[in-house]
Amino acid sequence: MTKTKILEMIKESIKNQSVFILNDLVSALESDIMDENNKANGKSNVAKAIKAITGNKANFREDFQTAWIHKDRVTALDGYRLISTAEPVNVPIQDTPPINADKLINAFWEVNHEELSTPSIGDVKTKIALDKANGEKVSHWIWDDGTFKIAVNAKYLLDMLLADPFSTIRATQGNTTAPIYFNDPEALVFGILLPVRIAK
Repeated sequence: MTKTKILEMIKESIKNQSVFILNDLVSALESDIMDENNKANGKSNVAKAIKAITGNKANFREDFQTAWIHKDRVTALDGYRLISTAEPVNVPIQDTPPINADKLINAFWEVNHEELSTPSIGDVKTKIALDKANGEKVSHWIWDDGTFKIAVNAKYLLDMLLADPFSTIRATQGNTTAPIYFNDPEALVFGILLPVRIAK
């Protein structure tokens, strides 16, 4: 018997009686089924990335610690990055949005972009490991075209790539401190990552 069938049977029994343990079992089974569906559809990494954002210990805004629904999309942000997905993921959802994300997301359409190369997850993981071995407290990923450099926290970049390893990465032309965009707001997964300042 499948978990889905068990869930249907338990829900039917709950109609006739209120049993706390059955309600808990239903919640657990629903969570398991959603996780399995997420994995089967390749969305488990999006959930992992959103959980990384909502669980960010360095977060300076506690009200950003959960995800919410923004225009039918699961959306989460901290002070450094935002991820929004059009597919349901199994993460805690906050009823009231902490902010209106329209301004952040709509800014994508208001600037001229240049495309940055998309690093592989393996390359970013290697960079983080090497920096850690060299005693670096924070690892940075740097795009350098010879005229200007754009740097981001490599761990945060890794989370963005886990959400969508093949995303197109865009930066505002000539601006090394403006947000970096991953795909666009109409994509299945859309992300924003803030650069960091580094020594020239």
